[in-house]
Amino acid sequence: MSGILMQALTKNSLADPYVLGISSGASAGAVCAILFGWFSFAGNYNVMFGATIGAVIALVLSMKVATINNRITSTQLILAGIAVSALFSSLTNVFIYHSKTGSDKVNTALYWMLGSLGGANWAKMSYGLTAFIVCSIVIGFFHKSLDVLMLGDETAATLGLDLRRTKTCIIILATVLTGTIVSISGVIGFVGLVIPHITRFIVGSSHRRLIPASVLVGGLFLIVCDVISRVIASPQELSIGVVTAFFGAPFFLFLIRKRKNAFRGRE
Repeated sequence: MSGILMQALTKNSLADPYVLGISSGASAGAVCAILFGWFSFAGNYNVMFGATIGAVIALVLSMKVATINNRITSTQLILAGIAVSALFSSLTNVFIYHSKTGSDKVNTALYWMLGSLGGANWAKMSYGLTAFIVCSIVIGFFHKSLDVLMLGDETAATLGLDLRRTKTCIIILATVLTGTIVSISGVIGFVGLVIPHITRFIVGSSHRRLIPASVLVGGLFLIVCDVISRVIASPQELSIGVVTAFFGAPFFLFLIRKRKNAFRGRE
């Protein structure tokens, strides 16, 4: 769902929380909460709160860098996202390297960087499910607005869509979803990029069908990747982020190639 929201916001088929650096920002926020006890006022939800704050900061940076003359260009957006992702990944590595806390906390922090479903439990799933249900309900009310937004800002404004309110809601929903997910599973890349495109091929581009179908397809995809990560290197467990990257990176290159050919076709 976060990938769908990002692609609707930017009108860019290459956008997703991982590519735009949101996941890396959320991971950095979670690591700060784990290693240094930041956001302790949030109690047991300090990791989730830190991940959400990190996601917000990363998204704001990506959008600011990608904005030229009050317009967001596709090329600048991808480059900005890659740069922001690298920035937060390097900051996370610095935090871990210079941490003077015990090895258990360092190992836990490394977990957020690699991504795994092994640390999920019912306590974490309770707030994860709550965030998912609330965001899903809100997104459900916005499915027509997302369809209109994909037509372009000028067309959407002509049709009476409140662009500022809609985009603000999209940003809030995407960052809350990403921050909550990363606080549970760590960074698992390319799911938000691959699944929306596969689902569009199956059910079409209408967000009324696309959103629930993507949830089901994305869940199935993640389960398959988790099984592969547990079996391929048995008795050890491979990071699930490695498996999703194995499928997602070639798909990302395919999308870039497709966009390049389409541009040449217009020339």
